[in-house]
Amino acid sequence: MAQFYCRKNYRKGNTRMENEYHTMKKTGKSSGKVLLSLFLTFIFVLGAFPGMVFAADKSAAEAVILYEKQDIRDPYFNHYVLSDGTSVAMGGTELLRFEKDGQWVDIDNRLTLQGGRYVNQAAPVQVSFAQDVTDDTLFSFGYENSVVSFSLLNEVGKTARASAPQAARSPAETRMAAEGKKPSEISSSVFEATSSSIRYENVRPGMAIEYSISGTSVSKDIILESADAWQDKIFAMDTDLKPILQEDGSILLCDEAGEPKLTILATLHV
Repeated sequence: MAQFYCRKNYRKGNTRMENEYHTMKKTGKSSGKVLLSLFLTFIFVLGAFPGMVFAADKSAAEAVILYEKQDIRDPYFNHYVLSDGTSVAMGGTELLRFEKDGQWVDIDNRLTLQGGRYVNQAAPVQVSFAQDVTDDTLFSFGYENSVVSFSLLNEVGKTARASAPQAARSPAETRMAAEGKKPSEISSSVFEATSSSIRYENVRPGMAIEYSISGTSVSKDIILESADAWQDKIFAMDTDLKPILQEDGSILLCDEAGEPKLTILATLHV
């Protein structure tokens, strides 16, 4: 079982402390809070962040959506019939559906409580979050036969708690909400069923952790009330996969044959 810690870079004034994994940056916010982003983002090795793409006739701009053509099971695009008889395809690099047992299934990342853990509904990846912050495993991410789990190393704050998961709409609700609207009015809602989030408050004094699911990726934000609230070596990661640090700061998680199965992207600055 491989284990290593998720660490940080912290920049303050002209002083910079570095290590080998992730970058954290202080940002000036009017609320006085400090947002340190630790974006541990899991994606397929060939995956990418979502981007909207429209494929339609110019006349589609003034038409409204009548319904979605569900007989076209495109992994990355939704296809709609418009009121003027034309059609439009909306999507991008975010996976909207996946094939399971010969059938195309809409991704549904709404989190529901099962056995004391919040799990996603339908996706090619399986995510699980602890309802109780003191659980041995705070977060786990599974793909095929591989699982990566994260736990908190230090004592959890006495007032630590998980907030109710946040999600937009189910795939069916997203489909219905598009009807009667112009394509430009629903561009962002195409991905609503693929996204959700959960937040852990007061994990440490002055520290909160928020996980966000989008398609087949999970990111983590750490929000501090002050820079002093940070504690080093907060998380431990356990996996049977072998972590290999890349020159760009990302980490490949490989199986015994050396084939990459998952990727932890290098930290993004905010």
